[in-house]
Amino acid sequence: MQINRRQFNKFILSTSALTLIPNNLLATPYNGVINWGGITFLLPYDQIKDLTPIVEAASKLPSKSDSEISHFIYSINDSLVKKPVIKKLNVNQNAPDAKLALTLAFAGEFNFGKFVDAEENATAYLMRTYSHCILYNPLARIVVSSVPIRAKIANLVKNKDIKQEKMGTEVELMKSAFYNDNTPQNTIVEQFRIMLSKLSITNEWRGRAPRVTSVTFSKKKEHLFMQNFGLSKDVFIDFIGQATTSAFVYKLNNPIIPYNKTNAMESTSILSAFNNSTKLYEKLEIRFPKPETEIKIHYKGWKFKEKPLTPPMQQVTLIIGFKIQIIDEFAELINNKAYVQHFSARKVYMENKDGTMRSDASEVAELTEGLLERAFKSIADRQYRERIMMGDIVKIGPGVSARFKQYTKKSDPDYIKKAHQQSDDVVSVLSGKTLDS
Repeated sequence: MQINRRQFNKFILSTSALTLIPNNLLATPYNGVINWGGITFLLPYDQIKDLTPIVEAASKLPSKSDSEISHFIYSINDSLVKKPVIKKLNVNQNAPDAKLALTLAFAGEFNFGKFVDAEENATAYLMRTYSHCILYNPLARIVVSSVPIRAKIANLVKNKDIKQEKMGTEVELMKSAFYNDNTPQNTIVEQFRIMLSKLSITNEWRGRAPRVTSVTFSKKKEHLFMQNFGLSKDVFIDFIGQATTSAFVYKLNNPIIPYNKTNAMESTSILSAFNNSTKLYEKLEIRFPKPETEIKIHYKGWKFKEKPLTPPMQQVTLIIGFKIQIIDEFAELINNKAYVQHFSARKVYMENKDGTMRSDASEVAELTEGLLERAFKSIADRQYRERIMMGDIVKIGPGVSARFKQYTKKSDPDYIKKAHQQSDDVVSVLSGKTLDS
């Protein structure tokens, strides 16, 4: 991928808190057997190689311990057998009387490209993957719980170690991100275990059923994708949908229906499973609950400002902004209330004036993820909401800082009060409470 290259920061802005499932979702637990369905894709099987080529290739790489099974499946199975997370989870065989099945389903990958670090004689690779831990009823083909799993891959590879075949190095890095013995706590297997421990084990969806139903991009800013950005508009919109889904769950502690950019309001999705015995994909249509809480994102674009410093350095300021709208079916029906708030962020850092070591796409994505997490945190945490309304300044390192801001309308003296009320309303609706008239 040919991209413009901007200073490589190791995704410092993004947080990694993994707390889920609020107390309001308590229900009679399912005590029966659960079958483990392995790795799947939340995509039609004929689109997997086009939309997730690196994950698809890496998921087939054989394990050193058992050549008949892939590295990723072996790593997860071995982890679930040696250190069980869920009781009565059948890992190596299916029980015919099991009413529920569990799978890890990949929903998207985003390759922000690579750039050469001449000083280190190495190349930086930047990627993201999004997947979901899905519990479903295989007979009724109904999903009963779902939580996202995300992975951020940032690796510096010595040029002598780069594989010559197409995507060879990216695939190896993805395999290592699945699981490796050197940093097992940072792998997708470990994140899967954490999220699995938070999953609501019942035989039906509990609580509200939110979903990101709309991601739009400012038409006035569409030209930004023509300036060697590195991602197309459609791919970037998909990234926003996946990142919003994860940020919503991580900060508001509520299960969510996975984002689907093609059928945002459709309840039926395609689950494609790889069959190790036939080496082919098998398709299963499954139904999610109808979205009750709609999350809509309008992305306003970004801007890079460059200020010359002592040669060859320059100061770069990156500015982004978006609007979040949350509409709940019940709240709208009863009180005609909705959450509508605007957020912005700016990041200031140094880089070489000649444009080396740059990746515009990764910088925008990183700052966007950081702002999304803080936006949803502001809904759940009043104290932080007051902080971000004033401007939350984060010092990242020497010469690198970021400022996150929630818009406040100075011409309306009641605007801050309304913003607080909107956030409180979202929390109340998600907890199952009725809003006061």
